[in-house]
Amino acid sequence: MLTVENSVVINKPVEQVWNFLTDFKNTPKWDIGVLQTRQTSEGPAGLGTTFQNIGPFLGKTAIREYKVTEYEVNNKVTVKLMTPSKSIQNAVVCYVFKPTKNGTKLTFMGSVEFRGFFRLIQPILLQRAKKDGEGDLSNLKNLIEAQIDNI
Repeated sequence: MLTVENSVVINKPVEQVWNFLTDFKNTPKWDIGVLQTRQTSEGPAGLGTTFQNIGPFLGKTAIREYKVTEYEVNNKVTVKLMTPSKSIQNAVVCYVFKPTKNGTKLTFMGSVEFRGFFRLIQPILLQRAKKDGEGDLSNLKNLIEAQIDNI
């Protein structure tokens, strides 16, 4: 299993970071691996919400379906891949939100269990996942910090 963890401090309050991140339609704005996101369940985001991320994978467009398995407002959100493929057996992504003196420490933790050939090249995939995760958090930080605060 491949596991990655990255953190970033975003100079905005936890509530603002939470609201932006858990509004899944924002995902394509900051996640380089997602071109489009659409919620497939009814109602506001919360425990049990399902959604699809559409994005490139090995030169093709992949549709990945996820389900929110943990949803602790302003604290933690976890999503699990619901559509295993020939290459991915299991995947879980978790974001933890912690207030800091100047904003929010956001920690991303992701784990993926690969199948077949991809298990053999996990060291290469791990390096790519770390780089992409750092880039995604940097994008997220820049987007949220650029938001104008409500007065």
